[in-house]
Amino acid sequence: MQPGPATNVEMLRGRDSSKRPRLVVGLLVLALSSVVGAQGADAAPIKVACIGEHTTHSHAFPADNREAQPPGMQEYPAQLQTLLGPGYQVRNFGDCCGTVLQGYTPQPGETHPYVNGTNPNDGVGYKESIAFLPDIVIIGSWGRHDWGLAKATTDQVFTLQGFQDGYDDLVKRYQALASHPKIFVSLPIPILNGQGDVPDQGVKTSDVLPSVNAIAAKYQLPVVDLYNPFLNHKELFKQPPDPNAEGEGEHVTAAGVTVIASAVFAAMQKDLQASGGNGGAGAARGPAAAAAARALPEPAVPQRARRARAWAAPATRLAARQAAPVRPAPAAGALARPVKSRSAVKPEARRCLLRARAASGRRRLRAPTRAAVAAQRRRSRATPE
Repeated sequence: MQPGPATNVEMLRGRDSSKRPRLVVGLLVLALSSVVGAQGADAAPIKVACIGEHTTHSHAFPADNREAQPPGMQEYPAQLQTLLGPGYQVRNFGDCCGTVLQGYTPQPGETHPYVNGTNPNDGVGYKESIAFLPDIVIIGSWGRHDWGLAKATTDQVFTLQGFQDGYDDLVKRYQALASHPKIFVSLPIPILNGQGDVPDQGVKTSDVLPSVNAIAAKYQLPVVDLYNPFLNHKELFKQPPDPNAEGEGEHVTAAGVTVIASAVFAAMQKDLQASGGNGGAGAARGPAAAAAARALPEPAVPQRARRARAWAAPATRLAARQAAPVRPAPAAGALARPVKSRSAVKPEARRCLLRARAASGRRRLRAPTRAAVAAQRRRSRATPE
C-alpha cells in the first residue's frame, strides 16, 4: 500500500526526522555546485600565445587550423593545449621564416623579421598575436633564420648585440598590450644537431644564451630551458632523407616537439609554484592577466594509476599500524575489558532484538538497553510454562 500524506508526515516527524538535516545539506550542496559550475562555464579561458620560428610552426604542417591538428601530428602549441586543459586557449602564432633580428631587407617568400608579419599564404603570425590580446606569451626558440642555414642572403648580418636589441624590442611590444600578459622567454635550441659549442654559420648557440638571459633578467621574466634538453641529443633532430627536406640538423623530430611542449609546461608550473600559487603563469599584471592566477592543472593520470593510488592508501595505513610500537601487555591481576561479541549476548537479549527487528521491519537496530533486557526477562519469568 502506498503511504498517504498522513503517513509521510508521520515519517518526517517520527523515525525519519533525523534525515531532514541531511536532505537540507544535500540540497544546499547541489545548489552550490550548480552555481559554481555555471560560473566555471561562463569564465573566459586564459589566452596563451605561442610565438617563434620553425620550432613553433613549420612548413611541414598546414598553415591554417593549427589548433585542430590531429593527435600524433601536432606542433608543440597543440600539445601544450592538451597539457593545460580546457581552462586555457592556446594559439600558435609561429612564423617559420621569422627572425628576432630587424633592420635588414627581407628575403622574398623566406627570411624576414618576425614583427613584419608572415609571408603570403603562411597563415597567422605577429600581427594576429597582437590582436589576440593574450594573457600569457611564450616566446619560443630562434636561430635557424637569425644565424643558421636559412638566414637571409641580403644584407642580414648577425651580431649578438643586434639579436639582443631585437629581442628586447619584441618583449616590449607585448608588454605594451592592454592585457599586460605574462611573458616567458626560451633559451635557443642548440644547432646543428644539438651541438651547442660547434659553430653553425660561424655562430655557436652557446654564445647566444647570455643575450636571452640578459633580457630575462632585465624584465624579470621566467625562462623556458630548451637548450639543455636538446644538447648532444642528435636523435631529436631530423636527419636525411626527409620528405620535407628538413633533415639538415635544425628541425626537430616529433619526439623533439613533445620535448618542447613538456619544457614549456614545466616552466609554467615552476613559475606558479615559485609565486606560491598567487601569480606565476598568470601573475596579475593587469585585469585580463589576473584571471591567469588559477592553478595549472596536474598532468592527466590514467584510471589505472588512480586505482593503484586508491589501493595503495589502505596498504600504507596498514604498514603504519604494523610499524607502530606494540602496547605492553596488562600487568598480572589487572582487569581486562570484556570483549563484546554476538555469541556472548544472552538468549533473552537476542530474542528481544529479533522481535524488535521483526516488528519494525528494519534490518538494523541498536542493541537493546539493559532496562529492556531486564523487562523482557521479568515478562519471561511471569509467563506460565
